[in-house]
Amino acid sequence: MTILPGVQSGGRQWPRQTGALLPRCSFPAPGSAVVCAVSGGADSLAMLALAVASGCHAHAVYVDHGLRQLSGHDGDVVHAGADKLGASFEAVSVNVGPGPDLEARARKARYEVLPAGTLVGHTADDPACAPWVAAGVN
Repeated sequence: MTILPGVQSGGRQWPRQTGALLPRCSFPAPGSAVVCAVSGGADSLAMLALAVASGCHAHAVYVDHGLRQLSGHDGDVVHAGADKLGASFEAVSVNVGPGPDLEARARKARYEVLPAGTLVGHTADDPACAPWVAAGVN
């Protein structure tokens, strides 16, 4: 499926930028099922939208680490986004064990519940994401 700026596809009118971004993506063939880890941030929501625009049957998974009081709100944002895009949705809660380096422990807990091959969105110019992008972790 080729998406062109301003063209309706899959019953949706996609933003103009979609046509420019899709050629830079490497999603599986249209009709393929994909699991997308979606945090509620712009990067992962954009990845979910692009997966759907590419013709994939996307399933959004929100992982709630329970580390912030309002983390449930993020899950609501992901659920609403998935519904709007026509993707299925699942929220999974994890327990982040004690110890040093909270970010690493949260990442470990998250990847333990996500199925192999889950798509994740990382921003190359974000210092926290740059090592993952450089390593080709997607």
